[in-house]
Amino acid sequence: MGELTLTQIAADPFVQTGVLAVAGALITRILLRHYPARRLVFQLAFFLALTALLYHHDIVPYEIAPDTTPAFERIFVALAKIIWWVNAAWVLTGFTRVFLIFERRPREGRLIQDLVVGVIYLSAALSVVAYVFSAPVGTLIATLGRVRHHPGPRPAEHARPTSSPGSPSISARPTRSATGSC
Repeated sequence: MGELTLTQIAADPFVQTGVLAVAGALITRILLRHYPARRLVFQLAFFLALTALLYHHDIVPYEIAPDTTPAFERIFVALAKIIWWVNAAWVLTGFTRVFLIFERRPREGRLIQDLVVGVIYLSAALSVVAYVFSAPVGTLIATLGRVRHHPGPRPAEHARPTSSPGSPSISARPTRSATGSC
């Protein structure tokens, strides 16, 4: 096995993707943590650079890898695609945090932002499942619409005492008398 030179290592698309991902995460998550607008600009630039890098090496994040790809390479292609989808979600959540502002109602605005961010991350996770792991998500999404919560029998149905003839009836709700008091 031949020795790898530094230029060969630097030319490897997986090394380039890893270095770009680590640098982008460090800058956006640590250095620009308190500057949302600057972080958004850098996240967008990082995402565009990552997209250009992947396309340059013929890795399309929203296409399933061919079956002819060796298993070792498929792992790194999958990691590169996951990094791309996570960063796409980060850019979209950055847009949401910077531009979706309700100044008159800050609590409600934050709630709406959190709901939109949740939908973005859920969509990114489903995209990873579909395009990286090539699992069908259409049936999963269709199933989610049919899932209901069945809490079981109500406690009041089992604890409701029965009244026998001649004994006063016991009710779960207080009744009003003619005077209007309980």
